[in-house]
Amino acid sequence: MKKYSIIFGIVLMVAIAVPASAYTINTLFATPVDDSDGYTSPYAGVFVQNFDGSGFGNWQGNGAIVTGSSSGLYAAPYGQGAADHTKYLTVPLDYSGVNGPPVVQVTGFGTANYLGLWWGSMDNYNTFTFYLGNTMVLSFTGTDVITQGASSGDQVAYGSNHYVNFVGLPDFDKFEFSSSQFAFEVDNVAIGYNVPEPTTMLLLGLGILGLAGFRKKS
Repeated sequence: MKKYSIIFGIVLMVAIAVPASAYTINTLFATPVDDSDGYTSPYAGVFVQNFDGSGFGNWQGNGAIVTGSSSGLYAAPYGQGAADHTKYLTVPLDYSGVNGPPVVQVTGFGTANYLGLWWGSMDNYNTFTFYLGNTMVLSFTGTDVITQGASSGDQVAYGSNHYVNFVGLPDFDKFEFSSSQFAFEVDNVAIGYNVPEPTTMLLLGLGILGLAGFRKKS
């Protein structure tokens, strides 16, 4: 009885010690769950645009759905020692003005506060912008998520090629991909609402284990 009370106390103290934050950015999940389509969201109940048939919302703007890589234009997202071999989105398509500015805008999915994506060869000049109505609520660039000392635009380093989860964002009903140079490459873009944060999932798991042990002991 005493042992399981101690376990419960530890779980409670950890929960209290975890500071609340407006949002988190995590790259904790880097293992493909679908070998045929590369890295994808680790969260259940989200909608995923994989550019191969499954998707959500309305996608408009100056971008292209491509496969493979084209020198000086775009490079397939990389991971697990190989490049993405499925279709993915690249922004911008060109700078001629024929297809408008180098921006792809996504609407028509309702309201969300989570976005995840497999982001390839991250560049400092790649930008995400989130809106609620016509009001911008938040913006991120490649600088915010490049990790492990990787260089901007590195086409093979894990630090600039991984699945990124933006969790607990302010509510948004529109987001944009934009890039001032070639290019911004993404696949398996996911959206959702109130997905559990990794810390929350860990604490929940510890709590369940503690309760299970208490029941068995009783």
